[in-house]
Amino acid sequence: MRRVLLVLALSAVTGCASAPPGGTPFVMTPEQQERHRGAIESERQLVASLRQQQQAAELAMTPTDRARRALDAAKITRENELIERAVSGSPDYTAAVRRAAIANVDGEAAIPQPAGTPRRAAAGPTAREAAITAEESRLSEAVEVRRRQRLADQAATARAQQDQQAAIICRARGNIAGSQPAFGGFGIAGAINAGVQQGWAAANTEAACFNAYRATGIMPSY
Repeated sequence: MRRVLLVLALSAVTGCASAPPGGTPFVMTPEQQERHRGAIESERQLVASLRQQQQAAELAMTPTDRARRALDAAKITRENELIERAVSGSPDYTAAVRRAAIANVDGEAAIPQPAGTPRRAAAGPTAREAAITAEESRLSEAVEVRRRQRLADQAATARAQQDQQAAIICRARGNIAGSQPAFGGFGIAGAINAGVQQGWAAANTEAACFNAYRATGIMPSY
């Protein structure tokens, strides 16, 4: 994007666009130069507006909002780490779920309340333990769903790559079959018939090869 804007800016100033070596630069008309300048100015104003909106949103955030945002980000990080442990079969997975649940529950309890709201009573050991157990269950279910999806995606990617490799091999086998001499008669018509026969041989061999692979799952060989 920066490079595009730089090119537009230079074009707007010089009235020329870059050309291939040895080529003739494209000279813009005054109207085109004005449109380029307008596009650059619009982009600059948009970036400035977005920056101002972001700054205003930051200033408007309360301590509660900031704590909530930080906790939500930490929860996402912990869940992603659990996904990696689950997929890799880490022996520490169960303990990691417990640690993440404790961190999430304690993080919720540490979020400051908005100004003007009654002070929240500290949860007793029994209530805290119940909250941790519930969070463990939620994390385990969420991680399991994502673990299965990750494995399904990996299996689909591996199968697609295998299918592509099989298609390449079968196409090569078809080309070999199609390159074998064929007799279709004498003269021009015979040569045309021979070419048709070779084309059929190539197509039929490729199709038979790939169909056998799909039916058995056995990778063909050259």
